Amino acid sequence: LHLILFPLVFLVYLKTLPPTVVGGDSGDIVVSAWKLSVPHPPGYPTITLLGHVFMHYLLPFGEPAWRMGVLNALFAASSSLLLALTLSDVWGDAWGATLTSLLSS
Repeated sequence: LHLILFPLVFLVYLKTLPPTVVGGDSGDIVVSAWKLSVPHPPGYPTITLLGHVFMHYLLPFGEPAWRMGVLNALFAASSSLLLALTLSDVWGDAWGATLTSLLSS
């Protein structure tokens, strides 16, 4: 049951992904990950380093902002899966945990 959750959430996030930079800090984060520079404090070192590796080596096509969005979609789908697995372990109810995780995504 949990095996369908990750691809489902990932595909929904991927389908609704903006093709380029949107407002807020997204441009700053994308540029810092692309160039391995430091954005404004606190700096976001984890997403900067992971984004750089992902954009340059793991997904070498498409706009940089779109590539960063794909990485964020992977993180979102992974967190949804981890939530479902945790809730399933705590509650003992796989259906309820999957539905709760899907609704929270």
